Amino acid sequence: MRAQLGLTPKLYAEKYMEYQASYLPADSLIDRETALKYMRQGYPLGDIQEAAKLAKESGKPLAQVLPMRTVNCDWQQVKEKLGLQQEQKQDKPFAFRGRGQRSGAGFAGLHTRNMTAERAVKIFHADYLFDEAELLPLYEKYGFEGLEDICLHAYMSKKTLQEIIDLRDKYSWERMKYVLGLTPQVYFDRCVDYQARRLAERMDIPQKVTKKYMHMGYAMHHINSAYLLAQKAGLDINDVIDLKTPKNSWQDVALKIGLTVEDCRDVKNKISKDFGRHE
Repeated sequence: MRAQLGLTPKLYAEKYMEYQASYLPADSLIDRETALKYMRQGYPLGDIQEAAKLAKESGKPLAQVLPMRTVNCDWQQVKEKLGLQQEQKQDKPFAFRGRGQRSGAGFAGLHTRNMTAERAVKIFHADYLFDEAELLPLYEKYGFEGLEDICLHAYMSKKTLQEIIDLRDKYSWERMKYVLGLTPQVYFDRCVDYQARRLAERMDIPQKVTKKYMHMGYAMHHINSAYLLAQKAGLDINDVIDLKTPKNSWQDVALKIGLTVEDCRDVKNKISKDFGRHE
């Protein structure tokens, strides 16, 4: 729908920032224009608001406090550096992002529970193409989610893993995208290239097909299912992809194009197997 409405990644990001800033409360420590100024530099609104609060408490300028929050320095640590009184910390139960599923540039469904170093290294090598010998010690140091973030930013920005690691003390992940030149449009375009490569390698879906439909606003997993069902039915993907709506299922689509429930299950199983899900 965003593509049909003309909401390019760049335009959507700008409109969303304006929307967020418009809902700042009347008693906010920052005004709308100041918030927008820093949001356009890659800072999340939540970080800007927290920095404004700490800037007032410490008597420091907002521009000095805001960059203190980095990947390796959370707001509690920023408070310590500013000499402010600490709030009593409460232990929070450990939880995976996405209830135990992977997050990132389109990773729905790949469970990270009971992850082993061997499996993680194989996943990151297959997805991001970095050398397994380089990945193993980094996995042991940063864990799955930490290395996921490092690999993702390195791949999308075309930097080395070490270059991204070196930036973790200087920036938050959100801010790092801005510094690396990963604007919403650039990031989207590179995600499209990334997903097109993955579907070509694992599903034999031509990259030009994935790129065409992702640029039209279809999600990667939507293209994946539509293409495989179309193949089974001897149809073109264009005859299938719009049959899936929020009100029906891929099983409904399969039946509509003359396939069986078992055919639909075969497609789902192929996707799960070839993307290593639910292991």
